Amino acid sequence: MYKIFSILLLLTATVCANSIKEVKVFNAQGKEIQSGFVLNNIKSKPGTTLAPRVLSSDIRRLYQTNEFINVETEFDEGTGVLKITITRRPKLLEIVIEGYEEIDEDDIRDELELVVGEPLDETVMASDKHKISKLYDDEGYYSAEVLFNLETTDNPEEVVLRIIVDEKSSLQVDEVRFHGNTVIIDDDLASSITTKPSFWRYMFDTGFFNELIFEADLKLIKRLYKARGYLDFKIEKVVKKDDGEYLELDIFITEGRPYIVGNVSISGNSIFSTVELNKLVTVKKGFSYSSLVEDADIDRITTKYQNEGYLDLYCSAQLNPNPQTHIVDIDYRISEGVPSRIRDIIITGNTDTKEYVIRRELAIQPDDKANKDLINKSKTRLMNMNYFEKVDVTPVNTEIEGLKDLQLKVTEKSTGQLGLGGGFSSADSFVGSVNFSQSNFDLYDGWPFIGGGQRFQSRAQFGSERQDLTVGWVDPWFLGKPLSLSTSFFLSERYYDDYDQEKVGYEIGLTKRLSKYPLWTIRHAHRLYQIDINMDDDVSKELEDEETSDISSAYILTLRKDTRNSTRRPNEGGIMEFKSEWQSVAIASDNESAKLKIRWTTYNEAFEDSVLKLHAEINSLIGDDPIYDRYFGGGIGRVRGYDERELGPVDSNGDPIGGASFLLLSAELDVPFNKTFNGVWFVDVGNVWEDSFDFTDISDASLTTGPGLRINLPIGVVELYYGKPIVDNAAEEDDSGSFHFNMGYNF
Repeated sequence: MYKIFSILLLLTATVCANSIKEVKVFNAQGKEIQSGFVLNNIKSKPGTTLAPRVLSSDIRRLYQTNEFINVETEFDEGTGVLKITITRRPKLLEIVIEGYEEIDEDDIRDELELVVGEPLDETVMASDKHKISKLYDDEGYYSAEVLFNLETTDNPEEVVLRIIVDEKSSLQVDEVRFHGNTVIIDDDLASSITTKPSFWRYMFDTGFFNELIFEADLKLIKRLYKARGYLDFKIEKVVKKDDGEYLELDIFITEGRPYIVGNVSISGNSIFSTVELNKLVTVKKGFSYSSLVEDADIDRITTKYQNEGYLDLYCSAQLNPNPQTHIVDIDYRISEGVPSRIRDIIITGNTDTKEYVIRRELAIQPDDKANKDLINKSKTRLMNMNYFEKVDVTPVNTEIEGLKDLQLKVTEKSTGQLGLGGGFSSADSFVGSVNFSQSNFDLYDGWPFIGGGQRFQSRAQFGSERQDLTVGWVDPWFLGKPLSLSTSFFLSERYYDDYDQEKVGYEIGLTKRLSKYPLWTIRHAHRLYQIDINMDDDVSKELEDEETSDISSAYILTLRKDTRNSTRRPNEGGIMEFKSEWQSVAIASDNESAKLKIRWTTYNEAFEDSVLKLHAEINSLIGDDPIYDRYFGGGIGRVRGYDERELGPVDSNGDPIGGASFLLLSAELDVPFNKTFNGVWFVDVGNVWEDSFDFTDISDASLTTGPGLRINLPIGVVELYYGKPIVDNAAEEDDSGSFHFNMGYNF
């Protein structure tokens, strides 16, 4: 009993000792001040118990106000006084700009985000300095220096910013000559570097010399030779000649001789055996040395370790060249470090997107092994959400060895779109539209209905050939689980040459992820619509019999595998899809039929930034085949080089009547000219057949080819293609070719 009483007494004394009786605020000079701002932003108040976690949160909150550059706390257990010492950010009293001549002061000030009278933010100041330097770079003054100097005033809490610009002279590159090179010709060296004459240099202010860029060019030339094994390569000297306006450069080099690989070894490894790591090394004794092969070996070794949590691994190649024999020994030296796990993931920069929306997309979570591959996959998945301009993921050390935090910083971009649209397509002639979409929608939390990771779109289209209204909503994490619920309601009218078609209905689907990498999904959906078809008076008997008013009710099952490295312009991976559709009177349909679609698409980097896309799909309809369920060929996605509905079976009048089978094989090379224009060359093979699974004889297919152009605008992509049949198996043969264009964008 006495022991229990003693323990209670001790606990009571401890609580009393840690009870906050008073909070005092001091400035950096040690003078006590009255600061309601500080007291209003902390929870450690008089009468509460001092808690380290709460106090730590208070300090963090004070820093987040951006009013202070230093916050220190001290607690006196004897008096119960919590002392908070703050150092305020100095206020910006004035901005003075000096040294400018070629660029107006107003143009420089327009680049500044710093505000006079507001607390000085060092991050903003660094950004402003960078923007002014870039302003001079854009005007051709690459050598200009920009200095930001802070000057104190009589008031220690106020500063003056003095911006001093040294513009220096600017020279346009007129000629670059190489001397001593035999292995790499002049044109190849010139094309590999940035410093070169501009074609427009005599007409416009372009092609200015930049010392930093030129130094980087010289290092690039050295790397080009090292990649070919010339380890003794040297740039002997650079001679510069200028007339005050134009600059000529003479680069003198000594190539030396290429080296052969001698002994190859691995040292410093203990986690993986040398035999195991040697399987990753492609550099072999007796082969010509190449730094490119060496770098690839280092990447493979590094990846193997980092995928096991060794993020601090350092691997380098120690070269021991013999100038007499021109043989180089290579030792891959490894510093393994210790394996790490993820302690916490700290997310910043998300002002609209809710944190749980970001966390649920991450391939790595707290307490997981610090797997570099999963960290990179997490970054890719966040970028593919298309909510962010930039995503930075940085592992940082903690005070505990073997534990790392992930600093995840995102830069958001606009995800909503509202506007009037218009354009033309080869299928629909003129099409106008009214569209509202929000790809980061939030239905559950109310206004402003943003940040929940859902997708909403409403779109009305109107034109000479069609009228459409569509409203759709998708929740990719329905009920907080990786289930994607999609709903859409549609009303459409199409006016074909031989008949009019009206359709109204809905589709609702649920998609489940079967795996993460690669991403396998399965989708169950139900689609129901009422369709009315009214034939013209002069149609054939075959088409006249197709006039109907039906209810179409279908169950849709889709199995999909997606390994693309990007959803915007992938250059690796692809899509495999198996889709089946079943209609029956058992689910209130007027038809008894089934549809099958198998699709395969792959993307491969061909050369530089070009992408080779290969696509194949087969489609077949079994059972009842009303005209609105049949396949028609021709147009984008349906064999370019033929007009829409031009390819496939026709009736006795030569009008398209559709078929029960469709096959498409396509190859497409996409070559970017710049950020806006991409050139395309395509080859399409395909046709539509009358009966189910009637595409076994590939000789019945048509083959078309032609060029294309994609214009990447901020408001959408404009596609233009011209295709011409090389092998023409259309019912009504016409090898004149067709032009296809599509401009379904907002403005």
